[in-house]
Amino acid sequence: MADSACWLCKKSGNIACSACSTTACSEFHLAAHYTQIQGQEKKCRPIRVEYREGAGNCLVATADIKPGEVILQEYPAVVAPSLVSATVCLECLRNWQGANLCSKCKFPVCNKECEQGTNHKQECSVLALLPTAPTFKPDERSNPAFALIGVIRFLFLQENPDLADRTSLLMDHVDDIKGSPDLLNMWEGTAVQQLVRELPNSKYTKEDVLRAVGVLHTNSVAGMGRGHALYPTFSLTNHSCICNSRFQIYPDRSILLRAQVSIPKGSEITTQYLTPLIGTMPRRQKIRKNWFFSCICDRCADPTEKGTFLSGIICQSCQDIVLPANPLDYETTWKCMKCSVETTGATVQALMNSLQADLDSTDPADFDALQTKRKNWAKVLHQNHYLFLQLKRNILGCLKMLPEARLEQQNRKRLELQVALAEQNIQVFDVLDPGLTILRGRMIQHCNGPKLQLANMDLKNKKISRLEFLQATARSLNNVKIATSCFEDYQQDPSVGSD
Repeated sequence: MADSACWLCKKSGNIACSACSTTACSEFHLAAHYTQIQGQEKKCRPIRVEYREGAGNCLVATADIKPGEVILQEYPAVVAPSLVSATVCLECLRNWQGANLCSKCKFPVCNKECEQGTNHKQECSVLALLPTAPTFKPDERSNPAFALIGVIRFLFLQENPDLADRTSLLMDHVDDIKGSPDLLNMWEGTAVQQLVRELPNSKYTKEDVLRAVGVLHTNSVAGMGRGHALYPTFSLTNHSCICNSRFQIYPDRSILLRAQVSIPKGSEITTQYLTPLIGTMPRRQKIRKNWFFSCICDRCADPTEKGTFLSGIICQSCQDIVLPANPLDYETTWKCMKCSVETTGATVQALMNSLQADLDSTDPADFDALQTKRKNWAKVLHQNHYLFLQLKRNILGCLKMLPEARLEQQNRKRLELQVALAEQNIQVFDVLDPGLTILRGRMIQHCNGPKLQLANMDLKNKKISRLEFLQATARSLNNVKIATSCFEDYQQDPSVGSD
């Protein structure tokens, strides 16, 4: 009989997995060791929880994990409208059309079926006891009343001993919330006041509510239209600015974590909490605001971001590259690598805001306007700057929609542009987001067909031999396989946006 530490909580355990050497302290923790999705075979997860200095509790590989291999898939413990949400049905999270309110609590639902749904039943009795019912409009961009829903559902979760035990392992950053007057005042007004002071005979304390707020704020995952969800095991996956796994949300609200590169046994499993394709300064600010820590990884500490120059701007004095002098300092000055001319972070941020607004206002179907912008931006931004890469991806999307040019020379130039823009993106992905990723798959799709078309033109014009054409065809088929691996089992909820 096994007798060692539980794979999940590190308490003494004597319940062993029949398929591997994993030990658990309870049947519930043993069940969390498996990926068990309806209609699929139960599988052992190749992970354990381990405490590491600087990382806290994290997921560690218990075996070598191959690129594309599923690490875990699980259903959420809590699903709710986003903490800042437009008006949605509390049961299905679809946009509310304004026709129906729950007959008991007066919150938005689609119809009688949604009013009686299992999700909404969790909070209905509590909301119905509040002395004042909020008002709702279908076209609201945000209504603070929706912040209550996730909090109540998390508090109800604590009445289930097994789920309460699982969520007790998650960080809440309550001290950070209390240390931020704006954040604390917001939650005092949107949750503490209602659930502690106004709810008749409330059994909740301020600490209970802030704990719920903190766990959801820190650990919940957006990605299902206007909702967010809490996944107890996935939430132990730490962020890395160059990660080794990616996740996706399925229409059934399960989350799947898949290796995007090889992960050796004993390595920490990491993922991205936000897109890797933004520069260090805005990325670190978002991480600090949303997850209450300051990232000091190798990428963040390197002004060049591993030689990609993702934040680089062109020096107007000598045409070299301007980068943050100390990217770990939120207030750092920016300095030219050659002539040492300096500028303030505020000046750079104002430029980024202006360029982003300029890009957002440009018709994505206007090829000439996008090309003009590409020419102008080359005087201001490094070719790998994250905004420049976004512009290039927009051009790729536009090129895909354009009809084929009549003249071969015009068509060749267009195909060559597609290949160049896609490969520039891929070169950055190779460093900052390596492996089998959705964005890589999209870029391969953008350049693979044009490459084969160019090879076909070269064969017709006798610029290459038939053997060289066959070699190009073989490379194209291999790229199709790689792109397929990037998209493996990728099913995106149609309500979820994409890059």
